[in-house]
Amino acid sequence: MALTVVGLGVILLLLFGAGQRLLALGRLILRFMVRGLLGLALVMIMNVAAQPVGLRVGVNPVTALVAGCLGVPGMALLIVLRYVLA
Repeated sequence: MALTVVGLGVILLLLFGAGQRLLALGRLILRFMVRGLLGLALVMIMNVAAQPVGLRVGVNPVTALVAGCLGVPGMALLIVLRYVLA
């Protein structure tokens, strides 16, 4: 009987630890999604604002994540890469 209670306690602790890790992973994924959406908005705004000058950056998941994670320096990096590699 005592061994069963101890076993049940160990299983509950393992489940609790796994749940904490899954919550942390979910927060990380949510953070990347939010940054990606903000980056997408930043790329779209930059494309509209810089259209008269002729600056344009492609809109795809990689550019959105770079712009979202790095912010304005990331946008500058994307612009430089676009014209250095083109």
